[in-house]
Amino acid sequence: RRGFAAIAVITLALGVGANTAIFSLVRGVLLRPLPFSEPERLIGIRESKVGEGHNNPMAFRTFAEIRDKAQTIESIAAYVNSNPTIEQAEGTVSVQGARVSHSYFRVLGVHPIFGRDFRPEDDKLGVPLTAILSYELWQQLYGGDREIVGKLVKIDAQSVAVIGVMGPI
Repeated sequence: RRGFAAIAVITLALGVGANTAIFSLVRGVLLRPLPFSEPERLIGIRESKVGEGHNNPMAFRTFAEIRDKAQTIESIAAYVNSNPTIEQAEGTVSVQGARVSHSYFRVLGVHPIFGRDFRPEDDKLGVPLTAILSYELWQQLYGGDREIVGKLVKIDAQSVAVIGVMGPI
């Protein structure tokens, strides 16, 4: 019967298509390795606060204590997600970013494609602010201009020296 055969073929096609879509999603989100050197050695640490749940950013004081006293951690870095605004000639642009400690990229095992990485002195209070741009942001806002390294840009109304650009993910 043609009607029955058509329904069976459509049902099988939908089943195979749904299975492929779900597997692709699971593979892309859960099974793909992180794009870092030795991702199996990375851990994340969060703070729990009574009444506030378990997904709180760690206080800097806690980070500094772990960094200074831990004996089983090879190295440690900190980051806090942020959404800074960058001033452009056409106006301000809101971007997704993070404030990170100087060791962040070394812990992840990645390095800028040009320019330099953060140094310990970049973490100190009172020193000029520095930034490393993502490859995508560098392309979108600065058209891939290598001369951006060493220049000052206005991020959240503060002058920040661009010291490097990370590679594409």
